[in-house]
Amino acid sequence: MYGKKKEGADYSYNNKWSYNGLHMTLAETGDIVYQELREGNSYSSDGVKEVLPGTIGRLHRHFKEVRHRGDSEFYDKKIVKICDERGVEFFITADQTERILTEVLDIEEKAWELFNNSKNYGNR
Repeated sequence: MYGKKKEGADYSYNNKWSYNGLHMTLAETGDIVYQELREGNSYSSDGVKEVLPGTIGRLHRHFKEVRHRGDSEFYDKKIVKICDERGVEFFITADQTERILTEVLDIEEKAWELFNNSKNYGNR
């Protein structure tokens, strides 16, 4: 890190002095809808539960459908609950634990739907 203003920085997982950015964007355009610089040792999903409801609320004023995507570090019951309560479709990668794999394998074949990523979810 260069410069003298390092307030708020901390050592990251790889022992480098840094910040950890939290960014929420519109996938279609890359527009930033939320952004925060956190200490370098912050877990990726730190603070998401606190800011996600307000971000979803702002997006619902402009879009009929809102979709949340995150990697496995965002697989958290509270984040899922926030999405469920606000009618937000969510896609969160989860580690393939035995419990999750068992539940997935128990889903009936006819219940599966083809994921069509080309579908326009940014309806205004």
